[in-house]
Amino acid sequence: MSYRQQRWQKRLAPLLIPLSWIYSSVVRIRNLMFAAGILKTEHFGFPVISVGNITAGGSGKTPFTMWLAQQLRVDFPKLVIVSRGYGRAGRGVKIVSDGTSVL
Repeated sequence: MSYRQQRWQKRLAPLLIPLSWIYSSVVRIRNLMFAAGILKTEHFGFPVISVGNITAGGSGKTPFTMWLAQQLRVDFPKLVIVSRGYGRAGRGVKIVSDGTSVL
């Protein structure tokens, strides 16, 4: 790490530590609300795998998802991938494949 980066870290740390406490508190309260049944979880009749973080782009989620789908296709022939679509402004469902071809 360069000297310049270390300087910035030292300047930002006092600001980021209180923000991390606030974030931690919000997450703990949210988790307690799930545990208490105030917030409900959704249950499906099939396995669900979530890939990635919705706020982090460019980390290789799409290629990994494609690879994972290829690996799972043998055991789960009716495998479905759901994506909101990068930069999508519209709403609703758009079907992009019928399982045999791209629509």
